[in-house]
Amino acid sequence: MVVLCDIEEVGYDCVAELLGIPKGTVNSRHARGRARLRDAYERLSAPRAVAEREGST
Repeated sequence: MVVLCDIEEVGYDCVAELLGIPKGTVNSRHARGRARLRDAYERLSAPRAVAEREGST
């Protein structure tokens, strides 16, 4: 959903029609996918932020 909605800029209505699922399902899966990406980014960037703080003191 993230690729279709955010990168390809396909609207929820069109995605729902393409996949044959309700628009509400597209919305919830998109939100869940964005949350998972945010969590993954935070996990990957957290060690870098700690290293930068420790190196700057």
